[in-house]
Amino acid sequence: MQRALAIINPAAAAGKASKKWLLFKSAFHGVLDCREIVTQSPGHATELTRQALHEGLEIIIAAGGDGTVNEVVNGFFEAGKPVNADAALAIVPRGTGTDFVRTFAIPTTPQALLKAIAQWHTRTVDIGRITCKTFDDRDISRLFLNVADCGYGGALLRRFGRYKPYFPGPPAYFLGLLVTLLTYRNPVVSFRIDDGTPQKGRFNSLIAANAQFFGGGMWIAPRAELNDGLFEIIQLGNINKLEVLLNIRRLYHGTLCQHSKVACVRGKKLQVWSDENVLLDVDGELPGRLPATFEIVPGAMRIVAAEENHTNRISS
Repeated sequence: MQRALAIINPAAAAGKASKKWLLFKSAFHGVLDCREIVTQSPGHATELTRQALHEGLEIIIAAGGDGTVNEVVNGFFEAGKPVNADAALAIVPRGTGTDFVRTFAIPTTPQALLKAIAQWHTRTVDIGRITCKTFDDRDISRLFLNVADCGYGGALLRRFGRYKPYFPGPPAYFLGLLVTLLTYRNPVVSFRIDDGTPQKGRFNSLIAANAQFFGGGMWIAPRAELNDGLFEIIQLGNINKLEVLLNIRRLYHGTLCQHSKVACVRGKKLQVWSDENVLLDVDGELPGRLPATFEIVPGAMRIVAAEENHTNRISS
């Protein structure tokens, strides 16, 4: 019998992830030797994953949102190297709210997941690595599976974090979105893509997309592929508040790159620096600020996939 560890975030989607996990757990009995651990604090999922992989487990199941998945992904690596190169990540998402699974099709029922694990139906995907400054000026490096950006997204996360203790999730996020929109000022940043010429200007955001969706369903990078060894790099220029409001529809329809103040290119590396305090958003987490370097890590890990994956988004 195959062995697995399920890591459950009880807070994800107001407890919906935990409830969904119970449906999967009951189906695993007698078929998959799966122990479960509930996370207790930020970073706990990373520690649990790393420990389990050192013990020889080859299947780690993340039950939660993009933040939980991000922590588990970081646990697959230690000192920049895979803890167990033969291991795979399985995802039990929190309902429909996990952005990564909009790009990468996963088994959506317990029976489909068990079949995929038994047949070892996995896909190799790229991940991103970001090196940046923490808020206490330390250098750190983190991995991400989905999307990382600097600018507006980081400012929004900081607002959301301030309001979250006082309001439930969606109202806190909406309030943070509104206040950030009204108060955010596009910073002056410098950046370089791969070995290209450095550029400087006022930008709303610079985005390194490994997958296609972020922000709860925004289709920011429709050309991004998870196994091409490249980021889709979106340069969201000096757009004003009215332009942001008028182009929200584009964000959800994958047509933002058609805007005259937006440029979309592909690259393996994005370096960004600024004299201003520009914050970072990494898979929905707030690790720190600029300067930062975003790098693609090709074919870095395996993920348990649906039998028929999104052929227009990722291939075997």
